[in-house]
Amino acid sequence: MFGTLAQNIIKSNIYLTLGTTNGHMSWVAPVFYCHGEDGCFYFSSQKNSRHIKDLNFTNRVSFAIFDSHAGEGKGNGIQGTGKVNHLSGKSLTRGLKIYHTSFLAPGETKFRPGVYQLYRLKPTCMYVLDPECHVDKRVLVS
Repeated sequence: MFGTLAQNIIKSNIYLTLGTTNGHMSWVAPVFYCHGEDGCFYFSSQKNSRHIKDLNFTNRVSFAIFDSHAGEGKGNGIQGTGKVNHLSGKSLTRGLKIYHTSFLAPGETKFRPGVYQLYRLKPTCMYVLDPECHVDKRVLVS
């Protein structure tokens, strides 16, 4: 049940809020994502952005996906943790088959890793609100 709820949230949204840290300060950044059949999220970012620089400290991140158009008390979302890895070589080629956006055509070979790089977020756990509960109760998505 909760897996289906999580899949619906993932499929009906396109932005993920990524939480990173450099060991002293935390940072959040919205990123456009594509979701692969492997359960991972794929996103691109500039390598000099603050959230990507934070990945040099640790690749462990938190994230949230939510529908900001839902009315107060009506929405649900995903909160989770995971690990982010920069993709290169064969993993970049595989990732580009999943990552599709008007910003970058599918399978584009002109991906400019000097400016934008592709990353994979592999979730370690995800939670959703239990829609049957009358209080804010998060449940683990299996």
